Amino acid sequence: MSEDEDKVWKIKDFDGFCKQTLKICCAQLGMEKPEYNKYITIENVKQLVKSYAEVEDEDLYLTEEIFEKITEEIQNWVMGVQLSKMCSRGDVDCYWDSDKNCMVFKVADKEQEGE
Repeated sequence: MSEDEDKVWKIKDFDGFCKQTLKICCAQLGMEKPEYNKYITIENVKQLVKSYAEVEDEDLYLTEEIFEKITEEIQNWVMGVQLSKMCSRGDVDCYWDSDKNCMVFKVADKEQEGE
């Protein structure tokens, strides 16, 4: 276990922290601000941070583990919205596989749909 895993950080600038976290998460997905605003809002990020952060005397605190959970949630949110849009446009087909107990996604066969 590294020393950072035991550290706790206080969020001093909540708005700035949320904006920067969103920017970093989306950059890792290859997205810039105009594009990622279509998928998630800063208010969504604020709610995620508040739901995971530890609260003490109205101050918010994070550990490395909590921060990783928040960033994972943000990226999952953005990817989920992207995937949903692709399905609604017909670019991707999706269905529930009862045997595997999960959703299955595949590139839509445009030729077969046109027949």
